[in-house]
Amino acid sequence: MSKLKIVVSAGTLLASACASTSGMLHNEVDEVFHLARSQSEVAACFEQRDHLRLIERPDGARVAIFRNGYGIPFKTFSIYPEGAGSRVEVRHSAALGLSLPWKRCVGLKPMR
Repeated sequence: MSKLKIVVSAGTLLASACASTSGMLHNEVDEVFHLARSQSEVAACFEQRDHLRLIERPDGARVAIFRNGYGIPFKTFSIYPEGAGSRVEVRHSAALGLSLPWKRCVGLKPMR
């Protein structure tokens, strides 16, 4: 019986993580960065520095999703092409999580 509760609890947690990703992408934007680097350069930065697989969206955005230790998203980055550069829209949630390498990708820290 206790194993069944664990499996059900894990399934509920995974389902809530998926639902909250979709919900986060519909939330209001918390920060916007306008970068001289192209969308593909910024996306590659997220993929390399944070070991993320980005999601391609129908609107042309590439989305990086940061998750906490429980798999719940706490920060999303929607990367759009903008002229010769890119625009990055950041959305935060109330879920706790820590990931600092993204700051280099949006120009808040120098690239190394």
